[in-house]
Amino acid sequence: MEQRGKNKGVLYYLHTPENNQIKLFLAFTDLPTKIYIKAMLAIYELNNIELLKEIFIWTYERSAQHYQAVHQSLGEPDSFRLKHRESLKQIIQIIIRQQMNKHSVFEFITQKAKELLSVEDQEPFREMIETELLSLHGGNFAKYQITPNEFQQWQEIYP
Repeated sequence: MEQRGKNKGVLYYLHTPENNQIKLFLAFTDLPTKIYIKAMLAIYELNNIELLKEIFIWTYERSAQHYQAVHQSLGEPDSFRLKHRESLKQIIQIIIRQQMNKHSVFEFITQKAKELLSVEDQEPFREMIETELLSLHGGNFAKYQITPNEFQQWQEIYP
């Protein structure tokens, strides 16, 4: 067990059947400090883990509820986008690095869609790339491994 900065928590080592070791840090950020201290003292001074066990269960259940709420709010991932994410990334990189204008972009995307995809996937793929290009801005272009200079120059051509 260890404390990390102001975060109270316990570091666990889980062992898999393949003898791999997995580190898991369970944080008790919503736990009142007094309860956490009492649990730690019970372990160190009385060799009693019951309070920490209750805290662990409470924290785990709370984390599971939080995860479930976050998962529901995000919804399911876009399977089409996941399936084609590498192609999307590569095509956007090429468009920006080659400083393509809107007309060239449309032709390039149409050509790549025909090369890479089935007929029914070509139009959604083209729309996905066009939407992504329109939504690019100074805060998100880095995910395509584009330099600020490349992006700025392309923005002047593709307003």
